[in-house]
Amino acid sequence: MGSKNFIFRVSMMQLSQSCFFAKLNNQFKEYLEQGQGPIYLGLSGGVDSVVLLHVLVNAGFCHRIRALHLHHGLSENADDWFDYCQSLCHEYQVKFDGHKVTLDTRKHSIEEAARIARYDFFDSKLSDNAYLLLAHHAGDQAETLVFRLLRGTGGKGLAGMPEERALGRGFVYRPLLPFTKTSLIDYAKMHSLQWVEDESNQDEIYTRNYIRHRIIPKLQEFEPDAERRIEQAARRLAFDYRMLASLSQEKLSGWQAQDLSLKLDDIALLDQEQRVFWLRQYLAQFSISLTQAQMLAVDSSFLTVKDKQPCFYHKSARLMRYQNRLYVLPLERLTQDVSLKNSQTIERDFDSYSLAFAENSALEISDFSLKSKPETQILTLTNGHSRKLKKWFNDEQIPVWWREQLPYLFYQDKLVAIGDIWIDPNWQSLIQIKWLPKSELTWPKV
Repeated sequence: MGSKNFIFRVSMMQLSQSCFFAKLNNQFKEYLEQGQGPIYLGLSGGVDSVVLLHVLVNAGFCHRIRALHLHHGLSENADDWFDYCQSLCHEYQVKFDGHKVTLDTRKHSIEEAARIARYDFFDSKLSDNAYLLLAHHAGDQAETLVFRLLRGTGGKGLAGMPEERALGRGFVYRPLLPFTKTSLIDYAKMHSLQWVEDESNQDEIYTRNYIRHRIIPKLQEFEPDAERRIEQAARRLAFDYRMLASLSQEKLSGWQAQDLSLKLDDIALLDQEQRVFWLRQYLAQFSISLTQAQMLAVDSSFLTVKDKQPCFYHKSARLMRYQNRLYVLPLERLTQDVSLKNSQTIERDFDSYSLAFAENSALEISDFSLKSKPETQILTLTNGHSRKLKKWFNDEQIPVWWREQLPYLFYQDKLVAIGDIWIDPNWQSLIQIKWLPKSELTWPKV
């Protein structure tokens, strides 16, 4: 017993300023050393974020720190926490940016709604290539892994919270992951720091709190250093998963078309487990992470049903199939009527457009506008034949997702052109159109 306790005492990593900076990753070290860019910090007022703020202030970075605090309004003490964070930043001469929100819990649990609001707030504040520091520690990582294990997570989930990842225009970085909660509290007491306590952290109705107060302590009875050992395991799993993803991309590249769509014929003959694996790796290229149930639904919709137009919606994108290839596309955006100016380029969500008239034309630009797709329309073709709009779409192989987004040019109430793909034969000598689709909405290529 004595030897085990000795090993434990040696292995425990105590937080100090020197140890903190020694553990920083190379990317963030370079950011600190090579510029004067802002250091954003998520400040809740709890001991973890207060300790992180103190370490950075003591190191002389107070002029670069931008403390971000989100007031969720969930606790009767939320106003006090807001005021405390503001006064602490004033004491440290650190810029403070606090924001109050009302959570939307119609589609999400309170925990998830708060998380979404928090990251939306952080995203809105980050400047180009700047870092946002969050105070998650080894205990938080251990809770995350246990939580995900109970949900039946896969390899990526077992990697836990990433130490660093992209967020909007910048990056999220968690520099306290190597340190335990105990070491943070010891640091706070050593420096006589004060902090606030969120009473909701004691409510075991929330799964994470139950894990924190019931499961992790039981593990620590058997292995006192359980938090840090689990964090180390997550770190190794994260590296292994990155290597797997990198090697997977080499294989995937042979199954992707020029427009980055995935050729479904190439994976259709694999068994379901393999198909789901490759679909997951493909979607990871677009930062889309789905649950196992969602992945099985995607596999079923896109690889087993051939005679339909499946569409799967994610919070930031949609998946669609075209010519048996899988496309990741932005969410639809409503088109609006647009007034035109002669020869002036108009930038729309997914394309740019300009209209000019033939020389000596008596046409008035005010008579022209871009409108939404007409419900029914008969097009006159250059060969003199007529074609229904829906049939014309199929003839020209216009993908479904572009049909609502195309620029439909009207002269008064008459449709005279669709992009530069179709121009009414009677108007071809009278108008000149320049239309350029943007890469945000894919135009299929082999």
